Amino acid sequence: MTLVVFVAPMFSPAASQMIEAAVSLSHVRVAVVSQEPLDALAPSIAHALAGLGPAGRARVESLVGRADRDQGQVDELRDT
Repeated sequence: MTLVVFVAPMFSPAASQMIEAAVSLSHVRVAVVSQEPLDALAPSIAHALAGLGPAGRARVESLVGRADRDQGQVDELRDT
């Protein structure tokens, strides 16, 4: 199973939509790094997460394990 770590300093509507889309994928676990609390997300999204934590790779890995791949920022991805 692939682990996706989504970094969203704040849960904007766009970030929430992307997180929701990611948790709907089969064979994918999703963790979120954010400064916002878990209850800022819709309950259906929050319950589907593998983890939520403050910034920092070591902290994320301690919560959910090692990520399979690093990816660029959303803005960078739109340009590709």
